[in-house]
Amino acid sequence: MSPVTSMMLSFGEASITKNILNDAFLKLHKPNRKGHFGFCIEKKNFDGELFDDLLDYFDRFSCTQKPTPENLETLINNIAHKEYIQRPKYATNNMVIGCQDYVLSSE
Repeated sequence: MSPVTSMMLSFGEASITKNILNDAFLKLHKPNRKGHFGFCIEKKNFDGELFDDLLDYFDRFSCTQKPTPENLETLINNIAHKEYIQRPKYATNNMVIGCQDYVLSSE
């Protein structure tokens, strides 16, 4: 479980800032890719193989928007939110429903 997910479960979703999400994504998802993201964010360089790598990587997360210098940080934030907030919340909710069904069916 990622530290962001632990924070969300402990303190609520409102405690997670965009910076926390972005940092967690860049640190925990393929650290060798952080250089690519960092370079794109800092240098606003979206040329050649680097851009192809970004497209391939974002495609793994079902990102349908084309990354640009203007929207890269927003896209990273959206992906991080999906991975660290939405997916764990969905899984937790399904576990609760499953447990309720089990308990109610055993009575």
